[in-house]
Amino acid sequence: ITTACALKAAHPDLNITVLDKRPVAKRAHGLSIQSDSVAKITALLHASTNQHTKDFTAILEGWSGQFIRTNDIEQKLAECAQNMGITVLRGSSYE
Repeated sequence: ITTACALKAAHPDLNITVLDKRPVAKRAHGLSIQSDSVAKITALLHASTNQHTKDFTAILEGWSGQFIRTNDIEQKLAECAQNMGITVLRGSSYE
């Protein structure tokens, strides 16, 4: 979903669908989000004035240098994807 959000932020006219065979995104670990990774992604999207792009980069910047639970990441990115008009098909919808 991160890639889909980044693509949609860079190219708002794209129609994007994410397929996930899992019915529910559920993971029980966390990730340390490196500041340099966030900086690289936001630098690529910096020129965009699209509000969805600004919302997406704000999410990433809020995680910069933090340890975040993956289920929190997936929930926030799923909301962002929905707001951007990205279709996410899970479980039986995926089939």
